[in-house]
Amino acid sequence: MPQATVNNPCIDFTPSALAWGEEILFPNTRTFRQGSHRIFNRYPARSICLVPRAIIRELCQEHARGVSVLDPFMGSGTTAVEATMQGCTIYGVEIDPLARLITEVRLYRYNHELISELTECFHGIESKWLGTKQDESLAPQLQRIESWFTPAQYRDLLRLKTAIYSATAEDSPSRNFFRIVLADMVRPCSQAERQTLKPYISTKYIKQATPVAVAFAKSFAAHIAAVAECNEGTLVPSRSRVQWLGTDAAKFRKSTKPITVAITSPPYANALDYVRCIKIESAWVDCGSDPVFAELRRGQIGDPARARAAQDDVVEAAVGHLCRQIEIDDAPRARTVRGYFADMLNNLQCVHRTLGAGGRYHVIVGDGVIRKVSVPTHKIIASLGESVGFKWVHYYKYRIRDHRTSIPRQNQGGKIEYEHVVVLEK
Repeated sequence: MPQATVNNPCIDFTPSALAWGEEILFPNTRTFRQGSHRIFNRYPARSICLVPRAIIRELCQEHARGVSVLDPFMGSGTTAVEATMQGCTIYGVEIDPLARLITEVRLYRYNHELISELTECFHGIESKWLGTKQDESLAPQLQRIESWFTPAQYRDLLRLKTAIYSATAEDSPSRNFFRIVLADMVRPCSQAERQTLKPYISTKYIKQATPVAVAFAKSFAAHIAAVAECNEGTLVPSRSRVQWLGTDAAKFRKSTKPITVAITSPPYANALDYVRCIKIESAWVDCGSDPVFAELRRGQIGDPARARAAQDDVVEAAVGHLCRQIEIDDAPRARTVRGYFADMLNNLQCVHRTLGAGGRYHVIVGDGVIRKVSVPTHKIIASLGESVGFKWVHYYKYRIRDHRTSIPRQNQGGKIEYEHVVVLEK
């Protein structure tokens, strides 16, 4: 079908009205923050909210009865937030404990009373934390964690964490809210650079870390404003919770009821190491330790540790010729690519099983270049989807203007220029 291009930036569109292959022009989304999307805004590789918003809005207009939404790569909950604002039932799958925590906080309805309590709690902590003796049992369980901070900054962060935990109950909405406030201020208070996702300490440009007191006040102000805005603007004033179907996107349980629609943005085939990107923040808020991070890394989609002993014929037919080209320069990377698409095949099977008749799976993904070999990820996923019983019914794309995942690749892959939306129907 012919392609068409939207010439003016838009934040509102109707997916079904787009021509096959149409390119949407979105504004830069770096400063496009609304409500609880602003909570821990710097989670790596977040998808923009405009696509799931449009899909869910159109679907809710078509269905008189309730709509249920599944995101099998939930991440920090972009799709879940949009589903909540439309009054949908939410199902999710996510391996990262920090991402699950962010999602839970983003979806919780902090009413006026609780917002007042949080504000009062903040002032109490702010006035006392400097005089608090740090609880060493609350120290992050990460080797060489102290090397990322000056001794004073490390001591002050541990004091603040101790004060937060003393002032809030375990597993309470207040404790979880302040854990996110703390996670968001860890990087500014550290020696790690903020301009890249991968944490490292520059020896060329010496960073001036933000004082803990300043970072705490700034992070709290931003997050309390976000939950207050969400409380005022949401269509569903009662709190929403994700019904978690598991932690492995390639192997999760079927929901008890057929799900209306699935919307997700899976990792790229040559994705960055998400575990490494946020391990310092995760460790500080008790979402990970060295053993946990090792297990998470092995559990990531496409990790060689997950590769099948016997190669799947469907996957081999789809990507074998590409992998043989990649193998010439990088055999381990070729195994990763095979493993990635084997995992995506399993994911497609799981989603197909849990969708109701006529349900659609919207997959938002970027193509890539791996060892100078072009990998048309969106086409391969569509082909794998058809092999498990889906029909490829729609396709459009948009140029990425905010490269949140931009990292140096020594001219081996470069930036992902487009994200493609593949729509598969059961």
